[in-house]
Amino acid sequence: MFGNRRARSLGGSVLAMACVLFGVPSVARAFEVKDASNGQPIHWETGSIVLQTDSSVDGLAPGAAAAIAEAVSPWSAVEGGPGISVQPAASPSQPAYDSRNVVYFFPQGYEAAGSALAITIVSYDDTSGAILDTDIVLNGQYAFAALPAGTTPAPWAVPIANDGGKLVGGACSRTALGTFDLIHVIAHETGHCLGLRDEIEAHAPVMYVYTLPGDASRRTPTDDDLDGLKDIYAGVSSARGCSSSTLSPKAPRLPPLVLAIALGTVAIGWVVAGRRRVRAHGSLALAGALSVVIGGPVQMHAGSAKSKLGDATARVMSVRDLETEGPWRTEVTLSPTECRISACPSSVTLTHWGGRRGHVVQQVGDFTPPRVGDEIEIVAEKGAAGASRFRALEDR
Repeated sequence: MFGNRRARSLGGSVLAMACVLFGVPSVARAFEVKDASNGQPIHWETGSIVLQTDSSVDGLAPGAAAAIAEAVSPWSAVEGGPGISVQPAASPSQPAYDSRNVVYFFPQGYEAAGSALAITIVSYDDTSGAILDTDIVLNGQYAFAALPAGTTPAPWAVPIANDGGKLVGGACSRTALGTFDLIHVIAHETGHCLGLRDEIEAHAPVMYVYTLPGDASRRTPTDDDLDGLKDIYAGVSSARGCSSSTLSPKAPRLPPLVLAIALGTVAIGWVVAGRRRVRAHGSLALAGALSVVIGGPVQMHAGSAKSKLGDATARVMSVRDLETEGPWRTEVTLSPTECRISACPSSVTLTHWGGRRGHVVQQVGDFTPPRVGDEIEIVAEKGAAGASRFRALEDR
């Protein structure tokens, strides 16, 4: 009887600790957020931002500027997030770290976008997570239009990554894929501008990584998308004031592994203390507590090495900034530490979009620029001469 009471007490204590100390809800979530190196969510520190439309957008499709405004509107001023206004740019420009937030259209395609529908470039202060500049580039290799509301795709439609750079299926010509809904694509990219990552599992959110041509059924943020925004801006004061007010992001989130270790230590302490009759019940209580803390199955960030493995894991040995106009580029030298193909070279040098300049980090898409000592996943691709070349799994 005493052992059963102690088991119930242990289970209650562990559950209480999970709720009180960590304050993590038991509801599963799909959204993913961008984080700075110190765990702070990437966020805006101004109460309002202006998203400009470059003159190139005028040639995109009839009513393109109005469609962009419609796509952005549902994200504006949600639970402490910044209000967003859309207005024409005063002068033509190019994507760059220039404190101007601009939507561009490149009719012939854009190198940094690869084969993605669009790409979002976010520059932020890595010490605070504060966003400093963001640009959206629509890839003119595809056709866009503000489709009639509720339009659904054809059964043979091929999914395309909004900004993941990969085709799904056997399409041989991007121009033959069909027309993509401009409102959906801009709504997705706006989520990136505010600090959200791609969702790689749940299909319903606007932030799901793939889009179908002819599909205008997902144009506005779902509850999950908005929950992600609320998660980023959870520490905002209820009195925002005017646009000069600042946001106070919540404290860094502890990863599920840290929570598991903390709770596991409590359980081990009970066992070591000699309460052997508690073991079986305590294990069940601990497992239940972990499901509460973690919120169901653990979901990794899209950039996590364990979420999807490449052909090799490699350690970053050196990083060099490349002088380029527009988006930054970085040259990285890697040494494979685990090879999953027939053979890997002892050293790999690759370049990727984005980089680090002092305390400022520039992300092109969801790929976080690596630092010396980091381990990243790389994949092998066949070059023009048949030789293998490598790229970072999350790069394009």
